[in-house]
Amino acid sequence: MIGERFIDVMGGCQEEIYIDNEGYGVFKVKAKSISVWINA
Repeated sequence: MIGERFIDVMGGCQEEIYIDNEGYGVFKVKAKSISVWINA
């Protein structure tokens, strides 16, 4: 849903991701790493 916040529980990416008004979010991952994003 719009405005939902996600965090990377693996700790590789410190920034939070928010779902925008169009329902999209950019979920990043560092090179040679994994990220597990959960709704926070």
